[in-house]
Amino acid sequence: MQGRMIAIVGPSGVGKDTVMAALQASRSDRSLVKRHITRSPDPIGEDHYALSNEEFCIALDQQIFVLAW
Repeated sequence: MQGRMIAIVGPSGVGKDTVMAALQASRSDRSLVKRHITRSPDPIGEDHYALSNEEFCIALDQQIFVLAW
């Protein structure tokens, strides 16, 4: 895939998902990536891959992320 990546970052609850949904809805050629987060899945909350802290550190060492914090 080629193109531009726009990273929307901020603390929990500030509206990142709302901003990302609006950006995606504004143009059909935009897509979202699924985030990897070190907390348990929440059926009501955001859609993400849940990782333990150890799994996250391994993924960082393997350099699988474009952006991590």
